[in-house]
Amino acid sequence: MKMNANFPRVFVLLCLVAGLVFTSGCIGSNQSGATTIPYVPPETTTVRHIIEQPKLESYQDPANTLRIKHPTSWTTQENVMGSTAVFLSPKENAQDFFQENINIISFDLSMTLDQYSAYAESQIKQSITDANILESSAATLAGNPAHKLVFTGRQGQNNLKWMQVWAMKNNKVYILTYTAEEGSYDAYLPTAQEIMASFTIL
Repeated sequence: MKMNANFPRVFVLLCLVAGLVFTSGCIGSNQSGATTIPYVPPETTTVRHIIEQPKLESYQDPANTLRIKHPTSWTTQENVMGSTAVFLSPKENAQDFFQENINIISFDLSMTLDQYSAYAESQIKQSITDANILESSAATLAGNPAHKLVFTGRQGQNNLKWMQVWAMKNNKVYILTYTAEEGSYDAYLPTAQEIMASFTIL
């Protein structure tokens, strides 16, 4: 099994990026260099609006390696802590301190899907406080055999729930991660599934 030297670091960043960067304590001009995310008025960004009227637009990465659709009301950021792109849901109101999001990461890796999946599960258990894997199953991503994990855990004061789906193609792994507060996970899940279903490897 041949691993990229940066693989463990990259995988941990994949798991942690959404929870650590996009909570209110880390948004704005800070030491990590995270970009300020503008506040969107709550009357146009309720969960009901996002789910029932998902107007989608396409995103293609600068290297022209992938394409994905996301709601026009979601904010896009690129190259955040090693991710290709991160799509952030709008704030529901002024007291909404966590933005549900989907991030994409990819990197070269000479490993089978099963080998990577086993390693991923072990890293989640080591990296996420109180990690609890709820689902580990075969899936499809961009027409390729894939693996899906659904798990919960804590980051700081946040009780979060994740869904990760990854596939291998041409010695490269593509990983999509949906991160939400545990209580909001089901409300945003249909939108997250629609975003992931639109993912294409070019």
